[in-house]
Amino acid sequence: MKNIHSREWWRVLPLGHLVAVLALFVAAGCLIGLAFAVDASALAPGMGAPTPVYRWWNDSDKDFISVPAHGTQQSDATLTSYGYVKTPSPQYYVSMIGASDPDMVAVYRWWNNNDKDWVDIRNGSPSDATMTSWGYTNKTFQYYAYSTMATGRVAVNRWWNASDKDWITLRQDEIADATLVSWGYTSKILVAYANALQSPTGELGYFPLGTPQSAVVPTSMVAGYKPHTMSILDVNPSLNPLVNNGYRYLGYFGHNECSSPQVQGIYIARTNDLDASTWQEDSTPPSFVGTPPCRWASALIDGSSIDLVVNQIWDGTITGQVSSDGLNGTSFSSPITFVSEPGVANGNPTLFRDPTTNTFYLYWYRQAGGEYEIRVKSSSTFSGLLGSGPTDIGQLVAHSPEIVAAPQVMYVNGKYYLAVETFEGCMPSSNCRWKTRILTSTSPVGSFYEIPGNPVYGAGAACVFQHVVGNTLHSYYCQLNTPNDPSTWTLNHVTADLTNPN
Repeated sequence: MKNIHSREWWRVLPLGHLVAVLALFVAAGCLIGLAFAVDASALAPGMGAPTPVYRWWNDSDKDFISVPAHGTQQSDATLTSYGYVKTPSPQYYVSMIGASDPDMVAVYRWWNNNDKDWVDIRNGSPSDATMTSWGYTNKTFQYYAYSTMATGRVAVNRWWNASDKDWITLRQDEIADATLVSWGYTSKILVAYANALQSPTGELGYFPLGTPQSAVVPTSMVAGYKPHTMSILDVNPSLNPLVNNGYRYLGYFGHNECSSPQVQGIYIARTNDLDASTWQEDSTPPSFVGTPPCRWASALIDGSSIDLVVNQIWDGTITGQVSSDGLNGTSFSSPITFVSEPGVANGNPTLFRDPTTNTFYLYWYRQAGGEYEIRVKSSSTFSGLLGSGPTDIGQLVAHSPEIVAAPQVMYVNGKYYLAVETFEGCMPSSNCRWKTRILTSTSPVGSFYEIPGNPVYGAGAACVFQHVVGNTLHSYYCQLNTPNDPSTWTLNHVTADLTNPN
């Protein structure tokens, strides 16, 4: 939405019905009458959704509007400043990130300047061309829902009032159909099916995170720039005391900028204790054949060597290379170009090796046109991730018209956890914040669905690298501590007990 405070935006409900409508919303608690059976076992991927949709009331405009609590929407504070009051309970729950599930559909809001009214439309129904021919503009992404009914879902409909030239979006039975008809509403049209509850089993879906450690890698080697990304390996030097200078853990990190020559490339840090700020940065970065890569690296141990994927060209070329000095991991062979498409952004490559099958997976983000995608390619070998060539873009995992990037996957107890960064709340632009959402699946290629507790890593958190060490999750991520101030980036570390899911 834009300029939501403009009094010309909103049409009023019939004046004779205002008190009755408001009373129905309060009395209903917004979820009365929704009954369905759910499995009391652990929350399965696809059950529940993280984002509540609330109905707001503006007494001056005599108007209701439904607004998702997440994504690029006006904040509660902004809506309140415009005179809107939020009803106490959500109407329904939705996702902000689309799965590869063909049943999942995007819902948009369109503006008609002639009627001074917004309408919620399932994408493509009617088509964009038809909407434009009817005078609608300002197509604005709202959320993802479903095209079919299933256990735990509820119908979301829109109704038309000819006298007011007003569309209203309601959950089924939020107001009785007969009552709406008596007030002059007609043309009941199904928009989509949304989740009736955020979490049918009461779970949040992730693991309780502890207190973060800030600035876990020193910045003395490159003054003025901040460590930003961190991929770690347990190289276990007890098997070879000469490996990794005798340290147990090896970390590859990049800085918050990579346009300047002094920060181009990937850097190394080492430690024996993941829980303490004891990382020691190498005075010499690892060497690469050709141009040093930019900022982002993801590593795996592969027998007696280290496999690494990097952004060889930022937002352009993804390459893979193998260490030429074994598990020391300080020099790398000639790169293989895994992904490259002229005119298309590809970046944030991440390696994952499935502990149940030993299959290699390469995840990355792709931006083509107005859509952000998370994609994956797989192979039984590291070099096989090339697939049929650099333009082989594998399978779609997740997508959104809003920013979704920096994918990273871990496996715990039969579920795959996909972390992705988002950029949310940009209405107004000063509210823009990096956040990190978690999606789960029972397969490494999806479908991945958002967990109910999102966003898990809150305002300012991006580039999450999830590492499983024994029964503990170690996450390294960048944290923007002051909005819009890149000098305040820190590389943080947080842990969670993997035996204790939320």
